[in-house]
Amino acid sequence: MRVVRCLWPLVLVPVVACGAGLNQTTVTCPPGRTFLDGVCVAEPVADYVACVRAQGAQLGSEKAQKLSADAGYLGVKAAAAAEVSETLQKKYSASDQAMLAIIQACNGAARVDSRTASRVDKDLVARWTFDEASGTGVADSSGHGNTGVVQGNPAWVSGRVGGAMKFEYAQEILVDENASQHSARAVTMTAWFLLTQKSVNQPWRTILLKSNPKGANWFGCTDDLKDPNPCDEREYGLALNSDDRYVSVDAVTEDRYQNGGHTFCNSPPGSIQYSKWHHVSAIVSPRNRAMRVYIDGALSVTCPMSEAGLRRTSRPLRIGSGMIGMLDDVRIYATELSDGDVATLAKGE
Repeated sequence: MRVVRCLWPLVLVPVVACGAGLNQTTVTCPPGRTFLDGVCVAEPVADYVACVRAQGAQLGSEKAQKLSADAGYLGVKAAAAAEVSETLQKKYSASDQAMLAIIQACNGAARVDSRTASRVDKDLVARWTFDEASGTGVADSSGHGNTGVVQGNPAWVSGRVGGAMKFEYAQEILVDENASQHSARAVTMTAWFLLTQKSVNQPWRTILLKSNPKGANWFGCTDDLKDPNPCDEREYGLALNSDDRYVSVDAVTEDRYQNGGHTFCNSPPGSIQYSKWHHVSAIVSPRNRAMRVYIDGALSVTCPMSEAGLRRTSRPLRIGSGMIGMLDDVRIYATELSDGDVATLAKGE
Protein backbone atom coordinates (compact mmCIF):
# COMPACT_ATOMS: atom_id res chain seq x y z
CA MET A 1 0.00 0.00 0.00
CA ARG A 2 1.29 3.44 -0.87
CA VAL A 3 1.35 6.00 1.90
CA VAL A 4 1.22 9.76 2.00
CA ARG A 5 2.43 11.99 4.82
CA CYS A 6 -0.38 14.25 5.92
CA LEU A 7 0.30 17.34 7.98
CA TRP A 8 -2.57 17.57 10.47
CA PRO A 9 -0.72 16.09 12.38
CA LEU A 10 2.37 14.84 10.53
CA VAL A 11 1.88 11.07 10.37
CA LEU A 12 1.94 8.21 7.92
CA VAL A 13 -1.52 7.00 6.92
CA PRO A 14 -3.01 4.80 4.19
CA VAL A 15 -3.65 6.65 0.94
CA VAL A 16 -7.06 8.22 1.39
CA ALA A 17 -8.21 11.80 1.53
CA CYS A 18 -5.85 13.62 3.93
CA GLY A 19 -8.24 16.36 4.90
CA ALA A 20 -11.43 18.14 4.04
CA GLY A 21 -11.41 19.56 0.55
CA LEU A 22 -8.36 17.71 -0.71
CA ASN A 23 -10.39 15.00 -2.47
CA GLN A 24 -7.30 12.85 -2.94
CA THR A 25 -7.54 9.08 -3.24
CA THR A 26 -4.05 8.41 -4.62
CA VAL A 27 -0.95 10.56 -4.29
CA THR A 28 2.42 9.55 -5.71
CA CYS A 29 5.24 12.01 -5.14
CA PRO A 30 8.75 11.55 -6.58
CA PRO A 31 11.54 10.41 -4.23
CA GLY A 32 12.57 13.21 -1.87
CA ARG A 33 9.24 15.02 -2.16
CA THR A 34 6.14 14.98 0.06
CA PHE A 35 2.47 15.81 -0.45
CA LEU A 36 1.57 19.21 1.03
CA ASP A 37 -1.70 21.10 0.53
CA GLY A 38 -2.43 19.48 -2.81
CA VAL A 39 1.06 19.39 -4.36
CA CYS A 40 4.38 17.58 -3.98
CA VAL A 41 7.08 19.65 -2.26
CA ALA A 42 10.64 19.06 -1.04
CA GLU A 43 10.65 17.08 2.22
CA PRO A 44 12.51 19.78 4.23
CA VAL A 45 9.82 22.27 3.18
CA ALA A 46 7.07 19.94 4.38
CA ASP A 47 8.95 19.31 7.64
CA TYR A 48 9.29 23.04 8.24
CA VAL A 49 5.62 23.75 7.56
CA ALA A 50 4.62 20.85 9.83
CA CYS A 51 6.77 22.26 12.62
CA VAL A 52 5.24 25.73 12.30
CA ARG A 53 1.75 24.25 12.35
CA ALA A 54 2.45 22.05 15.38
CA GLN A 55 4.16 24.79 17.36
CA GLY A 56 1.59 27.38 16.29
CA ALA A 57 -1.23 25.34 17.79
CA GLN A 58 -0.42 26.96 21.16
CA LEU A 59 -1.53 30.35 19.80
CA GLY A 60 -5.12 31.53 19.80
CA SER A 61 -7.24 29.74 17.18
CA GLU A 62 -7.41 32.72 14.82
CA LYS A 63 -3.65 33.31 14.95
CA ALA A 64 -2.90 29.58 14.63
CA GLN A 65 -5.09 29.28 11.54
CA LYS A 66 -3.53 32.36 9.97
CA LEU A 67 0.03 31.17 10.58
CA SER A 68 -0.80 27.67 9.31
CA ALA A 69 -2.37 29.03 6.12
CA ASP A 70 0.56 31.37 5.46
CA ALA A 71 3.10 28.61 6.03
CA GLY A 72 1.24 26.23 3.72
CA TYR A 73 0.77 28.81 0.97
CA LEU A 74 4.45 29.69 1.00
CA GLY A 75 5.48 26.06 1.34
CA VAL A 76 3.92 24.94 -1.92
CA LYS A 77 5.68 27.79 -3.73
CA ALA A 78 9.14 27.46 -2.16
CA ALA A 79 12.05 25.32 -3.25
CA ALA A 80 13.65 25.30 0.21
CA ALA A 81 12.53 25.57 3.84
CA ALA A 82 14.77 28.64 4.28
CA GLU A 83 12.63 30.55 1.78
CA VAL A 84 9.48 29.88 3.79
CA SER A 85 11.18 30.91 7.02
CA GLU A 86 12.65 34.09 5.57
CA THR A 87 9.35 35.24 4.11
CA LEU A 88 7.40 34.48 7.30
CA GLN A 89 9.98 36.28 9.45
CA LYS A 90 9.75 39.39 7.25
CA LYS A 91 5.97 39.33 7.46
CA TYR A 92 5.72 38.98 11.23
CA SER A 93 8.92 40.65 12.48
CA ALA A 94 7.15 43.90 13.34
CA SER A 95 3.65 42.68 14.10
CA ASP A 96 3.60 39.58 16.29
CA GLN A 97 6.52 38.42 18.44
CA ALA A 98 4.77 35.18 19.47
CA MET A 99 4.43 34.09 15.86
CA LEU A 100 7.98 35.22 15.13
CA ALA A 101 9.37 33.10 17.97
CA ILE A 102 7.68 29.99 16.55
CA ILE A 103 8.93 30.70 13.03
CA GLN A 104 12.49 31.11 14.30
CA ALA A 105 12.24 28.06 16.55
CA CYS A 106 11.35 25.84 13.59
CA ASN A 107 14.45 26.79 11.59
CA GLY A 108 16.19 23.58 12.66
CA ALA A 109 13.16 21.32 12.27
CA ALA A 110 13.96 20.25 8.71
CA ARG A 111 17.41 18.96 9.66
CA VAL A 112 16.37 15.35 9.87
CA ASP A 113 19.10 12.91 10.89
CA SER A 114 19.48 9.58 12.61
CA ARG A 115 18.51 11.10 15.97
CA THR A 116 14.86 10.97 14.86
CA ALA A 117 15.00 7.24 14.13
CA SER A 118 14.23 5.45 17.40
CA ARG A 119 11.68 2.85 18.27
CA VAL A 120 10.93 4.73 21.49
CA ASP A 121 9.98 7.95 19.70
CA LYS A 122 6.31 7.13 20.14
CA ASP A 123 6.75 8.02 23.85
CA LEU A 124 8.83 11.15 23.17
CA VAL A 125 6.93 14.18 24.47
CA ALA A 126 9.58 16.92 24.22
CA ARG A 127 12.88 17.30 22.39
CA TRP A 128 15.12 20.32 21.94
CA THR A 129 18.06 19.79 19.56
CA PHE A 130 19.24 23.44 19.59
CA ASP A 131 19.94 23.31 15.87
CA GLU A 132 18.36 26.69 15.08
CA ALA A 133 21.72 28.55 15.29
CA SER A 134 20.03 31.90 16.05
CA GLY A 135 16.86 33.54 17.30
CA THR A 136 14.90 33.60 20.55
CA GLY A 137 12.81 30.46 20.01
CA VAL A 138 13.80 26.83 20.58
CA ALA A 139 11.75 24.25 18.66
CA ASP A 140 10.33 21.09 20.16
CA SER A 141 10.77 18.49 17.42
CA SER A 142 8.53 15.94 19.19
CA GLY A 143 5.47 17.65 17.73
CA HIS A 144 3.91 18.36 21.16
CA GLY A 145 4.36 22.12 20.95
CA ASN A 146 6.83 22.61 23.82
CA THR A 147 8.49 25.63 22.22
CA GLY A 148 11.17 27.22 24.41
CA VAL A 149 11.84 30.95 24.74
CA VAL A 150 15.44 32.03 25.36
CA GLN A 151 16.07 34.15 28.48
CA GLY A 152 19.28 36.10 29.15
CA ASN A 153 20.99 35.54 25.79
CA PRO A 154 22.73 32.14 25.95
CA ALA A 155 24.87 31.47 22.87
CA TRP A 156 24.12 29.23 19.90
CA VAL A 157 27.21 27.06 19.34
CA SER A 158 28.34 23.80 17.71
CA GLY A 159 27.41 20.85 19.89
CA ARG A 160 27.81 17.13 20.39
CA VAL A 161 25.51 16.45 17.43
CA GLY A 162 24.60 19.50 15.34
CA GLY A 163 24.02 22.68 17.31
CA ALA A 164 23.97 23.27 21.06
CA MET A 165 23.25 26.00 23.60
CA LYS A 166 25.98 27.52 25.75
CA PHE A 167 24.96 28.93 29.14
CA GLU A 168 26.80 31.26 31.50
CA TYR A 169 24.78 30.88 34.74
CA ALA A 170 22.24 33.75 34.59
CA GLN A 171 20.52 32.37 31.48
CA GLU A 172 17.86 29.77 30.79
CA ILE A 173 15.12 28.60 28.43
CA LEU A 174 11.49 28.74 29.59
CA VAL A 175 8.81 26.41 28.25
CA ASP A 176 5.18 27.12 29.07
CA GLU A 177 3.03 24.54 30.80
CA ASN A 178 1.88 21.77 28.47
CA ALA A 179 -0.10 18.61 29.26
CA SER A 180 2.56 16.51 27.51
CA GLN A 181 5.10 17.38 30.24
CA HIS A 182 3.30 15.21 32.81
CA SER A 183 3.31 11.46 33.37
CA ALA A 184 2.33 10.30 36.83
CA ARG A 185 3.77 6.80 36.53
CA ALA A 186 7.12 7.23 34.74
CA VAL A 187 9.31 9.95 33.18
CA THR A 188 12.69 9.67 31.46
CA MET A 189 14.92 12.73 30.95
CA THR A 190 17.96 12.57 28.67
CA ALA A 191 20.56 15.09 27.49
CA TRP A 192 24.09 15.68 26.29
CA PHE A 193 26.00 18.11 28.51
CA LEU A 194 29.46 19.63 28.85
CA LEU A 195 30.20 21.12 32.26
CA THR A 196 32.65 23.99 32.60
CA GLN A 197 34.69 24.22 35.81
CA LYS A 198 33.63 27.54 37.26
CA SER A 199 32.33 28.57 40.67
CA VAL A 200 29.40 31.02 40.71
CA ASN A 201 27.28 31.53 43.84
CA GLN A 202 26.24 27.89 44.24
CA PRO A 203 27.20 24.52 42.67
CA TRP A 204 23.90 23.47 41.08
CA ARG A 205 23.64 23.46 37.29
CA THR A 206 20.16 22.58 36.01
CA ILE A 207 19.52 20.56 32.87
CA LEU A 208 15.73 20.27 33.29
CA LEU A 209 13.46 21.55 36.02
CA LYS A 210 9.67 21.30 36.11
CA SER A 211 9.24 23.80 38.90
CA ASN A 212 8.87 27.39 40.00
CA PRO A 213 10.55 29.40 42.76
CA LYS A 214 8.92 29.13 46.15
CA GLY A 215 10.05 31.54 48.81
CA ALA A 216 13.77 32.27 48.58
CA ASN A 217 14.56 28.87 47.06
CA TRP A 218 14.35 29.06 43.25
CA PHE A 219 14.47 25.25 43.04
CA GLY A 220 10.79 25.08 43.97
CA CYS A 221 10.75 24.16 47.66
CA THR A 222 10.68 26.27 50.79
CA ASP A 223 12.50 25.75 54.09
CA ASP A 224 9.59 27.30 55.99
CA LEU A 225 8.65 24.71 58.60
CA LYS A 226 5.17 26.23 58.81
CA ASP A 227 4.48 25.68 55.11
CA PRO A 228 2.08 22.69 54.86
CA ASN A 229 3.14 22.03 51.24
CA PRO A 230 6.88 22.77 51.08
CA CYS A 231 7.43 21.32 47.58
CA ASP A 232 4.11 21.80 45.79
CA GLU A 233 5.76 24.00 43.14
CA ARG A 234 8.04 21.19 41.92
CA GLU A 235 7.49 17.98 39.95
CA TYR A 236 10.80 16.58 38.64
CA GLY A 237 14.28 17.76 37.77
CA LEU A 238 17.72 16.79 36.48
CA ALA A 239 20.81 18.71 37.61
CA LEU A 240 24.58 18.62 37.97
CA ASN A 241 26.69 19.41 41.03
CA SER A 242 29.70 21.26 39.65
CA ASP A 243 31.73 21.15 42.90
CA ASP A 244 31.58 17.40 43.51
CA ARG A 245 30.94 16.45 39.86
CA TYR A 246 27.88 14.24 40.06
CA VAL A 247 24.41 13.98 38.48
CA SER A 248 21.29 14.43 40.59
CA VAL A 249 17.72 13.52 39.65
CA ASP A 250 14.81 14.31 41.90
CA ALA A 251 11.05 14.03 41.97
CA VAL A 252 8.14 15.02 44.19
CA THR A 253 5.44 12.39 44.59
CA GLU A 254 1.91 12.91 45.89
CA ASP A 255 2.80 11.42 49.27
CA ARG A 256 6.01 13.44 49.73
CA TYR A 257 5.32 17.06 48.87
CA GLN A 258 3.86 17.63 52.32
CA ASN A 259 6.31 15.39 54.18
CA GLY A 260 9.97 15.81 53.32
CA GLY A 261 9.47 17.08 49.79
CA HIS A 262 11.99 15.72 47.33
CA THR A 263 13.23 12.25 46.59
CA PHE A 264 16.83 12.43 45.30
CA CYS A 265 19.04 10.00 43.43
CA ASN A 266 22.69 11.00 42.96
CA SER A 267 25.51 9.41 40.99
CA PRO A 268 28.81 8.98 42.89
CA PRO A 269 31.02 12.09 43.37
CA GLY A 270 33.50 12.43 40.52
CA SER A 271 31.33 10.44 38.09
CA ILE A 272 31.40 13.25 35.50
CA GLN A 273 34.30 15.31 34.18
CA TYR A 274 34.80 18.94 33.31
CA SER A 275 35.10 20.00 29.66
CA LYS A 276 33.92 16.63 28.35
CA TRP A 277 30.65 15.73 26.62
CA HIS A 278 28.61 13.25 28.67
CA HIS A 279 25.24 11.70 27.96
CA VAL A 280 22.87 11.39 30.90
CA SER A 281 19.59 9.53 31.21
CA ALA A 282 17.50 9.84 34.37
CA ILE A 283 14.47 7.63 34.95
CA VAL A 284 11.81 8.44 37.53
CA SER A 285 9.47 5.46 37.88
CA PRO A 286 6.91 5.46 40.69
CA ARG A 287 5.38 2.49 38.85
CA ASN A 288 8.48 0.40 39.62
CA ARG A 289 9.41 2.26 42.82
CA ALA A 290 12.82 3.23 41.49
CA MET A 291 14.91 6.12 40.19
CA ARG A 292 17.91 5.37 37.98
CA VAL A 293 20.78 7.47 36.63
CA TYR A 294 22.78 6.45 33.56
CA ILE A 295 26.00 8.17 32.48
CA ASP A 296 27.27 7.59 28.95
CA GLY A 297 24.84 4.71 28.53
CA ALA A 298 25.88 2.77 31.65
CA LEU A 299 23.81 2.46 34.82
CA SER A 300 25.42 4.55 37.56
CA VAL A 301 22.98 4.30 40.47
CA THR A 302 19.51 3.03 41.41
CA CYS A 303 17.51 4.55 44.28
CA PRO A 304 14.18 3.57 45.86
CA MET A 305 11.16 5.86 45.66
CA SER A 306 7.48 5.88 46.51
CA GLU A 307 4.94 4.24 44.21
CA ALA A 308 2.67 7.28 44.53
CA GLY A 309 2.30 9.23 41.29
CA LEU A 310 4.30 12.37 40.62
CA ARG A 311 3.00 15.59 42.11
CA ARG A 312 1.69 17.70 39.22
CA THR A 313 2.53 21.39 38.91
CA SER A 314 1.40 23.80 36.21
CA ARG A 315 4.58 25.84 36.49
CA PRO A 316 6.94 26.39 33.54
CA LEU A 317 9.58 23.91 32.47
CA ARG A 318 13.09 25.36 32.79
CA ILE A 319 16.13 24.32 30.76
CA GLY A 320 19.69 25.35 31.67
CA SER A 321 18.92 27.38 34.79
CA GLY A 322 22.24 28.10 36.54
CA MET A 323 24.11 26.08 33.93
CA ILE A 324 27.74 26.90 33.11
CA GLY A 325 28.60 24.91 30.02
CA MET A 326 26.66 23.47 27.08
CA LEU A 327 23.51 21.41 26.53
CA ASP A 328 22.50 19.45 23.44
CA ASP A 329 19.58 17.21 22.42
CA VAL A 330 17.53 17.47 25.62
CA ARG A 331 14.56 15.08 25.72
CA ILE A 332 11.63 14.01 27.88
CA TYR A 333 9.85 10.67 27.49
CA ALA A 334 6.53 9.85 29.15
CA THR A 335 7.71 6.34 29.89
CA GLU A 336 10.53 4.35 31.47
CA LEU A 337 13.19 3.63 28.86
CA SER A 338 14.97 0.27 28.87
CA ASP A 339 18.72 -0.21 29.32
CA GLY A 340 18.97 -0.88 25.59
CA ASP A 341 17.10 2.32 24.71
CA VAL A 342 19.42 4.35 26.94
CA ALA A 343 22.51 2.76 25.42
CA THR A 344 21.26 3.57 21.92
CA LEU A 345 20.67 7.22 22.79
CA ALA A 346 24.13 7.49 24.38
CA LYS A 347 25.79 6.49 21.12
CA GLY A 348 24.79 9.87 19.70
CA GLU A 349 24.89 8.65 16.13
